[in-house]
Amino acid sequence: ISVHIPIGLVSKEEVDVKITPTWIKAGLKNKPPIIVGKLFQGIEAEDSIWQIERATKTLTIHLEKGASVPWPLLIVGPAAAPVNAMDAQSFFFLGEAFEQGRGNALPADGAQALIHYVKSAEMKFMPALMRLARAYTPESAPAAFLNPGQGGVSYGTSLSAIERNANTAKHYYTIAAEADGAEAQAALAWGLLHPAMLAGTWEADVTVASEWAQKSSMQGCTEGSYVLGLCYERDAATAKMAVASFTLAGNSHAAALHSLAWHQLRGTGGMEKDRRKANILFQRANQLDARMATPTDAELNLALRDSGARLLGIPLDLLVVAVGGVAVLGAILYLRSKAKS
Repeated sequence: ISVHIPIGLVSKEEVDVKITPTWIKAGLKNKPPIIVGKLFQGIEAEDSIWQIERATKTLTIHLEKGASVPWPLLIVGPAAAPVNAMDAQSFFFLGEAFEQGRGNALPADGAQALIHYVKSAEMKFMPALMRLARAYTPESAPAAFLNPGQGGVSYGTSLSAIERNANTAKHYYTIAAEADGAEAQAALAWGLLHPAMLAGTWEADVTVASEWAQKSSMQGCTEGSYVLGLCYERDAATAKMAVASFTLAGNSHAAALHSLAWHQLRGTGGMEKDRRKANILFQRANQLDARMATPTDAELNLALRDSGARLLGIPLDLLVVAVGGVAVLGAILYLRSKAKS
C-alpha cells in the first residue's frame, strides 16, 4: 500500500500507523487518518511492515496476507473498537465496488453502493460528491452530466433504480463546488446559466453562474473558462472578456475554439476580422470534436452579411453545431435565449 503524505515528513515519529490482524490505520499524528478500516481478509500483522519514502513523501505499507488470494479491494468496513472508523476514500471505493460488482466476493448492490457513496460525500470526498451529483441528474440531461466513468471504467446499472432529481443533483454539485472542486464549479455554472443542462426547473442566474465559472477557470479548468465566456457573451459590452475566456480555455477545448472562430469571422470581441484565420479555428475545433462542424462558404457568407443572421429564429452558428453534447447543447440554449431577447 502506498499512501501519499500531503505535508512534509522529517521523521517516523510524525507517522501514526497501526496494523492489526483485521484492520489498519495509517496517517499523521494529530491528523485524521488517511486510511483506516477493516481489511478484506485477515493478515499476519507481526510480519507486516511500513517505511517512509522521503523522496516522494510516501508511506509504504506491506501487509503479509494470511491466505494468498486476490483481494477485490482493501477496506470493507469500519475498523473495530476502539477505532470504529473508516476513511472517506475507502467508503467511496466500497461504493464503487458495490455499484460495479466484484464477482462472487462482492456482488453488485445498488442500495449498498448508495449508502457508502453518501457516507463518503458526508466527509466531503470529491469523487463521491460528483458521483452522486451525476447519479441524481435526470436522464433527460446531456450525456456528459450522466456518465460517471473515468478512464473507461464501467459502472453497470446497479444505481439505475435511484430516484433522479435535479435539485438533489444541484445540491451535491453545490457542496462539491463549495469544497473548491473545479469540475463541480463548472457543472454548477452550467446548471445555473442553463437549468436544462441539469434538467432543472429553477430560474437561470447568470450572475451566480459567472461567479462559479470564474472560480473554476481560476483553478485552470477549461470547461469553467468556456462557461465563463458564455456568461460574458450574453452582453455585447463584455464581448472582449468572452473572447479572453474562450482563449483561456485553450487549444484543446473544441467548443471554445468554435466560439473564437465566430468572433474572428465577424471581427467581434476585439478580434481582427479575418475569414482565413476563422476557418483555421473552425477546422481545429472540428478535428477535436466532429460535432463542431466547419461552416460551408454559403453559411459563412450569410454570417458576414448579417452578424445577427437568424434562421427559424435561431442564430446561424446554432444550426452549424446543433448535434448534442454538453458544450453544444449549452450553445443551443444560450443562442435560443439570445434570439428571444
